[in-house]
Amino acid sequence: MSRNRLSGNRMRLAVMAWRNLWRYGRRTLTTIAAMTLALVTLIVWTSFVQGFLRDLETTIVEVEVGDIQVYPPEYRNSPSMFDRIGTPAELVDTLGAMGFHASARLLGGGLAAAGDASAGVSLRGVETGQDARVSVRPRTGGRRKLAGPRRPRRDRDRWQAGENSGGGFG
Repeated sequence: MSRNRLSGNRMRLAVMAWRNLWRYGRRTLTTIAAMTLALVTLIVWTSFVQGFLRDLETTIVEVEVGDIQVYPPEYRNSPSMFDRIGTPAELVDTLGAMGFHASARLLGGGLAAAGDASAGVSLRGVETGQDARVSVRPRTGGRRKLAGPRRPRRDRDRWQAGENSGGGFG
């Protein structure tokens, strides 16, 4: 077959397909509208997800982990709450003199028990004065008691807030 003949066959096929599409115009328009709606929905959903992920990353960096973390030398190999930086105040002051805002934090895990029930807990301690310079955490204005005793759901769910709860390391 010659090249012109193949080109002619393709052209006739395209014309026939175009005419066939519009033979049932309502069905064609419904299909085009459905595909358009699906595409718009996909674009909007993707935009929401991208915005959510961007905000999630920003929040994690600003509130929780920061741009950099400093650990004792062997902490990453064997994390323990008892492995700590010897003088965190000196390290924070040194970093501050170098132009970096820093805050000492204590992170740990444990087991809380009451009666015959227990649960894993995450312990997080912050130096509120230092943390105010590096984090966008909501502030409470110094030391405060926790909300006080709450109404227990069960006997094993009772707790009492301590006098110095919510304070810093001092």
